[in-house]
Formats: sequence, C-alpha cells, structure tokens
Amino acid sequence: MNFDPTTATDASISGLGEEALALAAAYTAGNHWILLWGIIVPIIVTAILVRTRLLERIAHRLAGRRFFIRVFSLSAVFVVASTLLEFPFWLYADWWRESQYGRTNQPLTDHLTQLA
Repeated sequence: MNFDPTTATDASISGLGEEALALAAAYTAGNHWILLWGIIVPIIVTAILVRTRLLERIAHRLAGRRFFIRVFSLSAVFVVASTLLEFPFWLYADWWRESQYGRTNQPLTDHLTQLA
C-alpha cells in the first residue's frame, strides 16, 4: 500500500470548499501582519517609554540606593509598563482575532485568567 502525501493533501483541501479556503487564506495573511506588528509594537512602546523619560525619573529618585535595587526596580518598571502598553495588541492578536475566525470560543475572562 503506497501513501502519497501530495494526493492526500489535495484531497483534504478540495473537500474544504471555497469559503473555508478563503477564510484560511485571510487568516494566514493576517498572521503575517501580526508577525510584523509583533516586532513594531514593542519598538513603539520602547520609544514611548524613552520619550516620557519614565525610567530616567525613577533612576534619579533611586540615585542613593544600592546598584542591585536600582537595576531591579528599573527592570521591573520597564517590564510592567511595556506589558501594560502592549496588552491591547496582544489581546487583539491572541484572543479577539482567534475568536473572530472561529478558532476559539473561550470567553475573554477565561483567556485573561489563563495569562496569569
């Protein structure tokens, strides 16, 4: 018994129908844009944090503290601030878009509790 993966793949794809193929093509094209924006959004967020001088102001307040405390505090502030600023994008990419394409029916509250 010979198994030809190309024939099996063609048979599977032809059984989907035009609407499902168009939906899959749109989802795939959207994923390419999500990948691109996944690089651009953190750059924009970092630029916002640099322009607001948030970390610089916190470093100035912590000037008399030990090196470890300063580094840890600045790192923690950067991680929290960038996470909060990037959250809308990741919510769109990870939950909203998936639910719009029928890839999940998970409620938003369940999704958010699984992030923690």
